[in-house]
Amino acid sequence: MGNYTVPPEILALKPKGTIVKKIKSGYYVYSHSQYKDEKTGKWKTSSGKLLGKIVPGAGYCPNSSKCSEDRITCFDYGEYLLASKLSVQEYELLLKVFNPDEAMLVFALSAIYATHGFCGLKAADFLYGRSLFAKDFPGLKFSYHRIAKFLELIGRESKMSRFQSLAAETASEFAVDGHPIATFSEENSLSSPGFKTASLGSDYMNLVTAIDVDTGLPFASRMYPGYMLDKPSFSDFVAEIGGITGKCILIDMGFSAEENLKMIEDKGGFFIIPVPKSHRSHKEITKKRPGRLSEFLYSGGGKSDLVGYREKADGNRRVIYYVNRSEAERLCRAYRHGLDAGKKGYTEEGYLKEKDGYGVIVLTTNRKDLDAKQVYEHYKKRWKIETFYDRLKNGLDFSGLNIDDHAMIQGLSFCMLIAGRIDARLLTAAKKLGYTRNSLIGLMKYLKVTDDENGVRLHNKKKDHDAVLEKLGIRLSLTEKCLPEKKTEETDKPSE
Repeated sequence: MGNYTVPPEILALKPKGTIVKKIKSGYYVYSHSQYKDEKTGKWKTSSGKLLGKIVPGAGYCPNSSKCSEDRITCFDYGEYLLASKLSVQEYELLLKVFNPDEAMLVFALSAIYATHGFCGLKAADFLYGRSLFAKDFPGLKFSYHRIAKFLELIGRESKMSRFQSLAAETASEFAVDGHPIATFSEENSLSSPGFKTASLGSDYMNLVTAIDVDTGLPFASRMYPGYMLDKPSFSDFVAEIGGITGKCILIDMGFSAEENLKMIEDKGGFFIIPVPKSHRSHKEITKKRPGRLSEFLYSGGGKSDLVGYREKADGNRRVIYYVNRSEAERLCRAYRHGLDAGKKGYTEEGYLKEKDGYGVIVLTTNRKDLDAKQVYEHYKKRWKIETFYDRLKNGLDFSGLNIDDHAMIQGLSFCMLIAGRIDARLLTAAKKLGYTRNSLIGLMKYLKVTDDENGVRLHNKKKDHDAVLEKLGIRLSLTEKCLPEKKTEETDKPSE
C-alpha cells in the first residue's frame, strides 16, 4: 500500500458522493463532481470543497453539521476513567496554577491525546462531546474556538512556567534533550530548515523536554526554532525550570558547551554529559597506554555487561573513559554478520575504522559523591527521555504540526507535556498488570455509559474489567465523577 493510499476501513466511513484524500497523517473528505474533458472526450473527477475529516476510531467529523443532533446520551467511559483515576496528581498540580475551568480544559484535551493520539482541535472537540468528561462536567465549555484561544493564552502567560517549576521540585535527577517536530506552515515563525530537514522532508521546530529519570514523568517542555541549535537553547530552557540547586542534569552531547556547564555549576547544580571527540580531554584520555583498565559489571536491559574504565581530574571536574566490552563484542559480531552477508555499506575497511569505537563513551561530571560505576549507571538512565520521545512520536502520533501562531504552539506543547505524563501513568499501570499499553486502553474502550430518561447505565463490562480495576485500586461508580469537582470563583473565571 502506497503512502497516499486510503485504507478500505477509512473509505467505508466516508459519506456517499464524496472522496477521501490522505494528506500527511490525516484523511480529509471533499465533495466531488464529474466533467467531460473537451479535448479527450473522457469523463474526469474533480474534487471540490473540504467537507470534513475522518478520524480513525471516531468516524467522520464534518466541518459543520447540516443535520440537527439530539443531546448525546452514550459516552465513551473506560479509557477516560482509567486516564483520570491514574492521573489525579496531574490534575491537582494543574489546579495549583490554573483555575478549575482552565485545569479541566487542559486535562481533558491532554487525556484525549493520551488515549486517542494527537489530532486537530476540531477532532478533539468531537471526541470530547462523546467522552466521560462531557457527561461528568456538562457545564464546561469545551469548543474548538475556546480551546484555540486558551492555548494561545497559555503560550503568552506565565502559568506554563509556574506549572513546570512546581513539577520540577520533586525531580532530583532529570534528563534534557531536544526532538524535531515537522512543520507544514509557511507562516510559523518557529519553522525553519536545519540539519534534520533532509531526513524529515520538511522544515521543523525543536521540542526541548525535561524528564524525571526516576519516575519517567516529563515536567517541562518548550518549542524552539529549527535553526536554533541545542547549545544556545539550553540556558533559556533551564531558566524555565527554576532552581536547580542540588539537582543533577543528564545531558545529551548536543548541549555540550562550556557556558552551559558553567551555568549549571554557578546555580549549584550537577551534570553528567558526554565529552565530544574533538575536545582536548577526550583525546587525552582515549590515548592508548600500558596497563589494564579497572572493571565493573553493569546490569541493565536484562543482561550484565563487563565495562572497563579509567578516569582523570580536569580542574574541579572528572573525565571518565568507559569501554563496554560486552557491547563492543555484540557490535563487532553484528558488523561481521552484515559483512559476510554482503550488505550494502559493510566493508572490511569500515569495520577496522569503527571497531575501536564500539562501546566507548567518555563522560565528564562535577559530582564527587559517585564512583565511576555509579556515574555510568546514572547516565544510562538518560535513555528514559529517548523512550519518551519514541512514545510521543509513535504512541501519541505527535510528529508534525500545521499551526501558524507562535503562542498557540507553545500552549499545545504544554498540553502534549501533560499528555506525556498521563501516558507515563498508563504505561506504568499496563506493566503492573502484564498488559501492553495499547491492549489495556483497548480493553477499557469497551466500557460505555448511557445517561438518559432511563437513568445512568454501564455497558459492555467483562470480568477482565473487574480484575484490572481491582488491581489498580479503581472503583466503578456511576455516581462519582471521574475527577474531583472544584468550583471556579467569580473573580477567577477564564475568558470566553
